[in-house]
Amino acid sequence: MQGVRGGSKGGILRRFDNNKGSKSYDPEIAKAFTKSRWLELKRVVKLCNNTTAPKKGSNGYNLAYKCDLIFKTIVHNVNALSLYANPDQCCDETTFGHEGHGENDAGLLKLIKGKPGITKGMQIVLTSDVDRIRPRAYIHRHKKHPVLFKKQGPNEIRVLYETQLLPLCRPDNDLVGKALFNEKPHITMDNFFSGNELMMYVAEEGFGATMTCRRDRLPNDVPKNYFHHAKVEVNPRTKATRFAQPIVAVKKHGQSVMVMTSFQSTSSCNVLSVNGINGCELYAHSKQRGRGKYKREWAIEMNQARELYLNHYGAIDRMDHLLKNCSMNYHSWKYWHAGMIHGKAMAVVIAYDMCLECCEGNL
Repeated sequence: MQGVRGGSKGGILRRFDNNKGSKSYDPEIAKAFTKSRWLELKRVVKLCNNTTAPKKGSNGYNLAYKCDLIFKTIVHNVNALSLYANPDQCCDETTFGHEGHGENDAGLLKLIKGKPGITKGMQIVLTSDVDRIRPRAYIHRHKKHPVLFKKQGPNEIRVLYETQLLPLCRPDNDLVGKALFNEKPHITMDNFFSGNELMMYVAEEGFGATMTCRRDRLPNDVPKNYFHHAKVEVNPRTKATRFAQPIVAVKKHGQSVMVMTSFQSTSSCNVLSVNGINGCELYAHSKQRGRGKYKREWAIEMNQARELYLNHYGAIDRMDHLLKNCSMNYHSWKYWHAGMIHGKAMAVVIAYDMCLECCEGNL
């Protein structure tokens, strides 16, 4: 109803005003919930406090501050309630629908392709424990991050590590005030974040990383013909082609060990690892499907690098899938004209009620 009657400042609040002569009072809205509950929900939807948020051009300014409090609350509370975090972390991007507006040329809001039910929205880079759904750190994707690496993916990982994960290794950090990691974490991620510059940075900092490698980001000082550089089509010939052992290249940098594993099962695959594996060889891994007389079992080729990646990657996708299955959607009158605010962000409507005390009144 926003904009239909009294779309000015305070127009929605007048829907609760049942004083004599009020023409904005809406009995259906007033019956659905109270004015105080509307104000609580509005604080969650607005997701910011303009009076305390740093302004544009000042230190500490966050381009995404108007939609950041949801993620800050959930991640802060998860870390605050945890005695320790799993040193094996999974990192990936996740998307949520948003029909609002962002700063010009910031790249904060964009058209989203390949995400069912979302045409416009925002993305965050999120890490979680590999064995549980425990989000530990995140950053919003936009073009205004410090440019530490030329490529977006490696740059995001470095910013995320230095601003979010590394402080959690110190007992006196400002984020939760205790050390969640008793050692520098190992991060598993996909090929968007891969690159030689990121591998060198991980090796110098002494934490761990495992990722699939894009074919255009293979190590610079090794001829490409030693790795799977050409695209391989899936056909009967490639399905029958096998290598006796994976191709493994090892390079030491200080106390760190960088490993490049090139492996072909039904298609080419290159896996980068820093401080992740101690050895690599070919072996068979059994797979099972079905029950009873329909149960079938077969073997697939495997090596330590590929198994490490497959076992540790997928925590963020699993989180997205479970949130999608919840079918949580929330319609806000404030943004009714802009469409629906989708599941991932609106999970905080529940988190708000559960976590208000943990946030010490910040909401």
